[in-house]
Amino acid sequence: MAMHSDPEMVRYVPYPPLTREQAEERLASIATMTAIDDDAQNLRFAVVLPDTDELIGDVSLWSSPSDRSHAEIGYIFNSRFHGHGYATEAVAEILRIGFEEAGLHRITANADARNAASIRVLERVGMRREAHFVQGAYEKGEWVDEVEYGILADEWRRRGNAIPSD
Repeated sequence: MAMHSDPEMVRYVPYPPLTREQAEERLASIATMTAIDDDAQNLRFAVVLPDTDELIGDVSLWSSPSDRSHAEIGYIFNSRFHGHGYATEAVAEILRIGFEEAGLHRITANADARNAASIRVLERVGMRREAHFVQGAYEKGEWVDEVEYGILADEWRRRGNAIPSD
């Protein structure tokens, strides 16, 4: 609730701050997503500090039922924990899961072009900028530029990450 209801923390996500009721509905739907298979197209993980179990963020991976070889990722982190590498570590892990466990061919991510911190995370994990859409989305009452990043399983493997060969 703290992350998803704070206007500053959801500044760059495509939804407004959530009410407690909306956050509870979202949490209830997240709790049922446990695997990517023919029935589920979404995975969402809570990111917690191991020593305290404090929730600091969440990461998601989702695909379309019509294209199970491609997925998109998204994430949000409590601003109190920015700058410690937690987002980079969590995004790298969701990429690993997507490539190694789900057998995906390609993973993409979209970001508001003003969100420099998020863009740095995507670049640190080895994703490449593929597009810049000028005023590509109308969000929260304004046109915003979006950037799209992507990475292929082969690129992930070449970076030294362990993915079984095809």
